[in-house]
Amino acid sequence: MKCTDRIPPEVRKSIFREYWSLGDRNKRVAYVASLVDTTETATKRKRTADPDKEKYRMITHTYHFKVNGERLKVCRGCFMKTLAETQMFVTLAISNSNSFTSGITYDDQRGRAEPANKHSPNMIQDVIDHIKSFPSYKSHYTRRDNNKNFLAPHLTLQIMYRLYCEGREPRVSRRIYEREFHNMNLAFKQPKIDTCHKCDMLHMKLKVEENEEERKRVQEEIEVHHAEADNAYLKKDADKKFAKGNDDIRCYTFDLQQCLPTPYVNSSIAFYKRQLWTYNLTMHDLGSGGVTCYMWHEAEGARGGNQIGTCLFKQLTDLPTNIKHVVLYSDTCGGQNKNSHVAAMFLCAMQQNKNLEAIDHKFMVATVIWSVMSIML
Repeated sequence: MKCTDRIPPEVRKSIFREYWSLGDRNKRVAYVASLVDTTETATKRKRTADPDKEKYRMITHTYHFKVNGERLKVCRGCFMKTLAETQMFVTLAISNSNSFTSGITYDDQRGRAEPANKHSPNMIQDVIDHIKSFPSYKSHYTRRDNNKNFLAPHLTLQIMYRLYCEGREPRVSRRIYEREFHNMNLAFKQPKIDTCHKCDMLHMKLKVEENEEERKRVQEEIEVHHAEADNAYLKKDADKKFAKGNDDIRCYTFDLQQCLPTPYVNSSIAFYKRQLWTYNLTMHDLGSGGVTCYMWHEAEGARGGNQIGTCLFKQLTDLPTNIKHVVLYSDTCGGQNKNSHVAAMFLCAMQQNKNLEAIDHKFMVATVIWSVMSIML
């Protein structure tokens, strides 16, 4: 039929793009059915030369394209190649249209019936209610970076699902239970592991940098950074040795332990309870190796600068009368250690303990550079 001569390639490409821009399968079926005419043959036409397999064609399909308002007749091959459709799809579209007297096509019914194994909304809600029955809390360290809630660190999905299955019939599978758990933006609190921000940044730069001179500069910066870290630890060791060799100097490191759930039990009843959080501030005497722990629970106080300062004040005022100089090491947590409350407490402690002549509070920041807050009488 010389279809390619009558319909230029640019027009066929335009038909192809407009056809597939319909997107919906039902619209494509209706479009194809509108371009195919079905007529009965006047006489039976034999489709095979084999006398044992006589087949006669009773109908004839005529294919068209509508170009600028004009309906152009094309062959079947040109029709399917232009639309990039299969013979099966075209046949089903024609059968769909011929099933009604008016030629209207019906929508595809696949995927409309609910699966036989689909869980009811009540069962899914039961899973959500069970997960919510476990107490959760925001992370102290990452609350600015994400809105994830954390469950107790000794709890696992295996334990939660086992508790869910107890006395519950029917119940969902573990896969469904875990899916709902993750949809609720929950996680189990893992012990916090601090990494050096500057080390991470420099190693990432070294990994992605392609310029050789820039790589050498970053490598030198890493070496300088590590040298500063080694120097910081050497200073700490020097203070430790100095405290061991002098009876009038004390050197302490202190930090707040990770919050402790109380009571710490693995009983199934305890998993559903809002456990009490207990705080423990540990002070380590580098000179003698002794340890002093200050413990309190959340009903008695928070874990801010006032509480940390109170513990340090108790430690400083209980020192023996021969101690004249105290060196303290801690991290740079502004809410607990590095703040005006702790600094004011040092002044008050020196007024109470007349024997103290100097207090050095040393911080190790993320870049491993030491900052010192000294208070001297």
